[in-house]
Amino acid sequence: RYHYCGFAPLGITAAADALTALQHAVFDERFVAADELLSALRADFGGYEALRERLSRLPKYGQEDAAADAMCARVLQSVCRLADAQRNRWGGRLRPMVFNFVWTPSASAELGARADGSHAGALIGHGMTPASAAMTRGVTAAMNSCTALDYGCVSGGATTMWDMDARWITPELLKALLMTFLRGGGMIFQGNMTSVRQMEDAYEHPERYPNLIVRVGGFSARFDTLDKALQKEIIERHRHTG
Repeated sequence: RYHYCGFAPLGITAAADALTALQHAVFDERFVAADELLSALRADFGGYEALRERLSRLPKYGQEDAAADAMCARVLQSVCRLADAQRNRWGGRLRPMVFNFVWTPSASAELGARADGSHAGALIGHGMTPASAAMTRGVTAAMNSCTALDYGCVSGGATTMWDMDARWITPELLKALLMTFLRGGGMIFQGNMTSVRQMEDAYEHPERYPNLIVRVGGFSARFDTLDKALQKEIIERHRHTG
């Protein structure tokens, strides 16, 4: 009866940050030539640490930078247009569902160094969540960048992951953040408030925490049932605090 198919594009925000950095570094500020940047990426920035640090300081999606947010919007719209041009064998359309599920560690491990200063294998963000390295201006700025995008073409839903420091967040503050996110046009709001220290202990001693529940990406699970790479990724996610 229903011939439409869903697919999950990964790394949209990572691609946007890399393209933003490329625009600044090679074309606007011109502090590195294209061939030198390519050599640095192929070397995973070995011998190019000063360049890597300068690239890492460039604007990113999630910092309320208009150009960086516009680049992310451009990448998202490009993915949607590519999907819309496809048909499956029954004539159905592809519907983008921007979420990472359990694939963040494995997908990230396939990537080389990126022009935003990320080393090879650096973790990509969850869905349309800004990268951890972009979370420098607080959760409000990050959410404002996120909700500035038009998600009209993402018919399968666009997820985000907002992990909070339990020592800072309160029910009232969380409600305010959630309602602001939804009123701004955000689609799917997820996150953890589990203690990082507790998860680190559970990583080393799973037998102590048989019932520790975490938000993975589209679903929740007992921490000790997840593979080690996924556990580590959850532990390393950025935690918002005051």
